[in-house]
Amino acid sequence: MQLTHRLSVLALRTVVDGTGRAFGVYAMGTAVDSLAGVLSQRFTDHAERLPKALTTAQQQAWKALEIALAGDSLWDRCKILLATGEQKGFRDQVRKLLDETSFATFAKQLSFRPDCLRELQNARKAGVLDPRDFQPQSLADGLCAFATHTEPVALMDAEFQSAQNIAADLKAAGFPNLATLIALRPAAGLPLLVVAVKYFFRRAVEEDPKLFQGLAFDQMEKIAETQERVFDNLRHLIVKEGDRLALVLDEVYDVVLATNEAVLDVQAEQRRQGQQAGEIYSAVLSMQAKLDQLHQAELRPRDSLSTRTDHERAMIKDVVLRYRALPEHQREQLPALLNAIGKLEVAAGDYSGAQQHFHELAGIVDDRPARGEAHYNAYRALLEQRDWTSALAKLREAIDCDAGRFMPFPIDKYKPIKILGAGGFGVAFQCRHAYLNMDVVVKTLVNEELDRGVDEVFVEGQALRQIDHPAIIRLQDCGYADAVRLARPYLVMDFFPGATLEGRAQSEPLTVDQLMQVALPMAEALQAAHGRGILHRDVKPANLLVREDGGNWNVRLIDFGLALRSESLRSTMATSHTLAGVTIAGTLDYAAPEQMGKLNEPIRATADIYGFGKTCCYALFQTPSPLMRHWRTLPAGLAELLESCMEESPRNRPQSMADVADKLREVAAGVESARPLPKPLPPVILSAPATMKATPAPAAKAVATEDTTTVEGRGRALSVLRTQVAGCTSCPELVRSRGQTVFGVGPLDVELMFLGEAPGADEDRSGEPFVGAAGQLLNKLIEAGGFRREEVYITNLLKCRPPGNRPPKPNECTNCRPFLDRQLEIVRPRFICALGSSAAQNLLGRADSIGKLRGKFFDYRGVSVLCTYHPAYLLPGRAPEKKKDVWADLVLMLKRMGRAVPATPHKFLAT
Repeated sequence: MQLTHRLSVLALRTVVDGTGRAFGVYAMGTAVDSLAGVLSQRFTDHAERLPKALTTAQQQAWKALEIALAGDSLWDRCKILLATGEQKGFRDQVRKLLDETSFATFAKQLSFRPDCLRELQNARKAGVLDPRDFQPQSLADGLCAFATHTEPVALMDAEFQSAQNIAADLKAAGFPNLATLIALRPAAGLPLLVVAVKYFFRRAVEEDPKLFQGLAFDQMEKIAETQERVFDNLRHLIVKEGDRLALVLDEVYDVVLATNEAVLDVQAEQRRQGQQAGEIYSAVLSMQAKLDQLHQAELRPRDSLSTRTDHERAMIKDVVLRYRALPEHQREQLPALLNAIGKLEVAAGDYSGAQQHFHELAGIVDDRPARGEAHYNAYRALLEQRDWTSALAKLREAIDCDAGRFMPFPIDKYKPIKILGAGGFGVAFQCRHAYLNMDVVVKTLVNEELDRGVDEVFVEGQALRQIDHPAIIRLQDCGYADAVRLARPYLVMDFFPGATLEGRAQSEPLTVDQLMQVALPMAEALQAAHGRGILHRDVKPANLLVREDGGNWNVRLIDFGLALRSESLRSTMATSHTLAGVTIAGTLDYAAPEQMGKLNEPIRATADIYGFGKTCCYALFQTPSPLMRHWRTLPAGLAELLESCMEESPRNRPQSMADVADKLREVAAGVESARPLPKPLPPVILSAPATMKATPAPAAKAVATEDTTTVEGRGRALSVLRTQVAGCTSCPELVRSRGQTVFGVGPLDVELMFLGEAPGADEDRSGEPFVGAAGQLLNKLIEAGGFRREEVYITNLLKCRPPGNRPPKPNECTNCRPFLDRQLEIVRPRFICALGSSAAQNLLGRADSIGKLRGKFFDYRGVSVLCTYHPAYLLPGRAPEKKKDVWADLVLMLKRMGRAVPATPHKFLAT
């Protein structure tokens, strides 16, 4: 477009004098042609660098103008970008600059600034402001027009004329207010856009030494010192905080336009009323200024979080009482003040009082837009009270009065049935699709609260739709209720008739069996999304819908990509009971540390994994932060998985949802083991030693007994038991796959017995426990402790190898338990070292992870039991670093046994 060419010429204008002097060419008469040739060649020589510098200068100049138009609405949001001192200095300098221009006076007109801001954003989105046409000869010719002016005043007039030409281009393109702004001439100096593009171009050239030298900038034009400071700050904000600034400006855009549309303008009403109720007006406006600049338009979700202290609430209460003390006929003449009073009550948390005042307001105003605003504010207050039915009725009334402002989505297509819920960034409606005759969920979005722009959310929604995973709510449609201004975004999703996991677990926590049916599809859904590069960013129980049908659970994960801004999450009001506060507090419990800015780590799939672990814990225990007593109720595999998901550092968590899903499948394969384990089946004992109290055996498992009153009798009893084990067929799967049973080795009356979980492939071939790689490591541990293998007894919980070395199943442990108990009765160890979670949990009848059980002694029928990690867990490729923990456990055992502790167990630790 011609205007971008004109702006490029203005940016390059300061090249003329430097080039003319450098080459002895004076800008007059026929010398202009020579100058044009020199400039054209210069620009051609830098055909790659020059367009980049001009593009940067123009983009930053328009952004500077946008910041200026945003004005006071921007400053209140700059806290997330600037430190306090920087913010004040930046604000003061820009204000001073604007005060020196005609723009300051013109912008006082109520609608001019919002109209300019709207047109600037629309022009940028339409591509009208995109720099183009970097033809060297064309640029050189444009500059030569300035070269004919030798007097400063004439040169300034030429630059101003160029700005007017840019304004004419904008007007022709359909942006009249922006054109008027660009054409304004300050009392002194040049229009703001001209100064900005020249400054930003100069800085872009300064950062490119080759371009700087090539354009012969021997005398670069300097701007006024005040403007220099302003643009330095602007440039820092634009360059360093570009992405975040864009989000803030989007918020400002919405607020400025909404404020401009407000019918119930309390300041305008105050001017009309003069001194009447002047003190109350002043108090209301003062409180609005204190409460994060509570704006003049309709209520927003975050307005309920505005108050910070009890003192502020007391001040609001005093203002309300002073207003109520006015005569009724006088109050009826002050609708804008009544509206402001109601909004202050929302800010203070008095939703019932606010709703009453908004109801009164709707009854005293004749103007339909004003009545619509009253109904809409009542709708917001009712949402805070969780009165969904009344809230929907008020919203309908607001739409009837002013659909252009208050219709949240196309209600002719999506007919609202009821409000399903509301939070800090949206309201969810159950609607009936008018043409498909089916129920859908429409969620309205408050884009100022989202961590990312709505456009990005829409793009991810389109990608998510392609996944078609059964546990992911599908996006059907998305758009803006105000398509012209791209305002009031909404999403349309499948309707799933279920409750949130949060609500379900609040009434009754899930069992481990139930969690398996919920957690695995949730993990698989996240895995599918991550495979497309989509993160959820807000995994929590409130974002998981569940429904139980005849013992089977259906699951749907919702609200992908709708995470709140980290600044909102760190809000000091996160514990409040407002809609926004509850949403923030609910997210805080599940947000990974890196999402809270606590770690210098990017947000990756591991952030969703953290939320997944916390969500599962809430489902099981009604808390995302379990205590020791909670962990003890879980199977080891599940406990270890959830603990690892909730590691503080993302590097210590599982690195993909695929890993989490695989581990869940392992746990689910033995899902019965996730329940609290039954008490061990007692053995048949005819003559028990003092440390082994005899109890009768169940009829289902008959274990042969021999006289165990003598050593010889005990030896024969052990042989009979071995034969009985070899002939056992209680577990058909193990019988089919085993080579032979593995009974155990070692003498009677040992001090120490090592108990594992089950034989492996090497043991299945040899018939002896612990002879493979794990067995070799166990031998080194035994030797490091001052024992010989022949001095200890070694056996397993199961006497047959499970196929594929899978963990033992609960029924297999139950079938084998009488053999183990009889074995313990005959061998009579003084101490038992249980190796691994399966052995420890089944022996002791506990469900704690091995990490929770290790390092302490338990009593099993008079025998001291110490638990530690299984040697297989210590092998290379798994967790060899845990060997030091195993050695520490053995040291505890040695001390309890009264044996000497070797000082340096090199062979075991160095293996």
